[in-house]
Amino acid sequence: MLGAQCDCQLMKRHLLEDHSWNSGRTLQVPRRKPEAREAPSRSKRTVRWLANSTREVLTATGIFVLLALLFTLISLLISPPSTQVGSARPFGEIPIHEVELGGLGVLLGAVALGIYGRSGAVVALMLPALSILLDLDHLPSFLGITQPIRPAHSIFFLVADVALTAIVLRRMDFSLIAMSAFAGHLGIDTGLAPPLSPISFDYVQLDPYRVPLLVISTITAFAAGYLLRRSRRRT
Repeated sequence: MLGAQCDCQLMKRHLLEDHSWNSGRTLQVPRRKPEAREAPSRSKRTVRWLANSTREVLTATGIFVLLALLFTLISLLISPPSTQVGSARPFGEIPIHEVELGGLGVLLGAVALGIYGRSGAVVALMLPALSILLDLDHLPSFLGITQPIRPAHSIFFLVADVALTAIVLRRMDFSLIAMSAFAGHLGIDTGLAPPLSPISFDYVQLDPYRVPLLVISTITAFAAGYLLRRSRRRT
């Protein structure tokens, strides 16, 4: 009996010693080393840039088209009958005129592509497309509906498109491309246009302003290419 009591006391003392030793020791848990993230490869960055640019090009083009159609519709509703003297070109002249419009955009885009490399590809794609799409404001005439002459060939159209594109995309380079396409289109056109449509449908002869408009188109195209290159370097 005495031996059993001694064994119990000895076990208690050992337990107390173990507890006091463990309570003063900090348990060290091995930490997992953070895995080093691989920087995206150049090809992945290029693919990501192309995907984002494609989405933004389609958005900017959609804004341009919708505004051209909206200005055309508004002009049909509020323009005085005396100003609704617009007429469609003879069918045989349409392809030639559109080739001229697209050709200017292709030329400026090719130069931007040569100067800025792949960053100029967006300019090369958008300029001819937007320059041709501005002629959507002739659509009522093709449908046999009387309309004002070139209702979207207007400073207010340009301001609306530049502002809306900058707000939606937060990209001034795309706004500059739209500006270049607009100025280039008017620089190729001849005849009359209402520069303050749809506020006023007083027509102005475009011919005296063709050279300044083409200069503006060239400058804004190169400015857009420069901004595109800067934005691509940051991605």
